[in-house]
Amino acid sequence: MNFNVYHYDKLAAERRQGLLLEMEQKRLLARLPHHSMGRRAAGRLGILLVALGTRLEKFDQPGKAMAYDLGK
Repeated sequence: MNFNVYHYDKLAAERRQGLLLEMEQKRLLARLPHHSMGRRAAGRLGILLVALGTRLEKFDQPGKAMAYDLGK
């Protein structure tokens, strides 16, 4: 097999172009948000459910007076 400088240079240029494209794609992916909105919403929903459960436990306890007046 003969060594051809033209083909070698062409392959090297294609390889460099592919590497540049791959680096650009990685840069663009790094700039995207990492689904923080979904995690934040799930965290807030969890806090809301815990607070609701705590209020329901206080409401459900027998023998305790209600903390609010019904206006009667």
